[in-house]
Amino acid sequence: MKIKSIKLHNFMRYKGDNELIFSTDDEKNVTVVLGDNTFGKTTLAQAFRWALYENLNDTSYAKRKDIVLLNNEVAAEMRGSQVREVYVEIVVENDGEEVKFVRKASFNRKSGNPNDISVKQLGLTQLTMQIKKDGVWGDVINNSGSNVDSIKYKVGCVQEAIDNMLPQNLSNYFFFDGERWNDLKSKTSDIKSSVDTILGVSGLFEMMNHLKDNRTSVTKKFREKLKGTSGEYERLQREIQGLEDSIAEYEKGIIDTQAAIETTERIIESTQKTLNDNRKLPV
Repeated sequence: MKIKSIKLHNFMRYKGDNELIFSTDDEKNVTVVLGDNTFGKTTLAQAFRWALYENLNDTSYAKRKDIVLLNNEVAAEMRGSQVREVYVEIVVENDGEEVKFVRKASFNRKSGNPNDISVKQLGLTQLTMQIKKDGVWGDVINNSGSNVDSIKYKVGCVQEAIDNMLPQNLSNYFFFDGERWNDLKSKTSDIKSSVDTILGVSGLFEMMNHLKDNRTSVTKKFREKLKGTSGEYERLQREIQGLEDSIAEYEKGIIDTQAAIETTERIIESTQKTLNDNRKLPV
């Protein structure tokens, strides 16, 4: 998966529309973002987390519960019951296909006090996805479920698509604050399973573990399940054993018959030779 771009709208420090295009060139594929402290580098990483997982990490300046998504300047400019949106749009390339993910939330002022710029979120966030086909973005697919091009998408389909591309358990190792890297290095849980998910081998490992834990044959498992339930098991066992004994007898009879045929053929051959020899004798 390649991240092609991210657009932030009124997200935390980023007022209005702010778009960053990443280099996806096969050779020059590193984009460096430079900036002094408080200029929004950590906020950029937070935007990825929120857009993809609706999750935020504690920062050097605020705890998660204290983080306000709506830009402070925008909040201060709001009047009365005005509503302002926050959204983050991420475009990725995955398996040769461009996909756009957008997470959006709406806010208004908590009170009519002009000196109080605190805001509250209206309802739940909205998560959508679009797939580009022939250079054109397709219809919007909602995480709440929708029907697009005669295809019925289930609830949670967009989040599932994101998790298949980049599991949340691995997100901290892609989007992290460099100052907190030592904390991340100590968190090794779920890394292996997340990598397996990305590589698409989780199902194979599940199959291997299943086979490892269930070494008994299907026949043996069937017999163990049937055993003790009724006299049917014993009856079937006797019938099977009788058939196996009959098969063994038939096989032995075939072998004996084959041997007898071979003996008879040798006798016939010997007799034929004797007759031929007798024909050559003078009368």
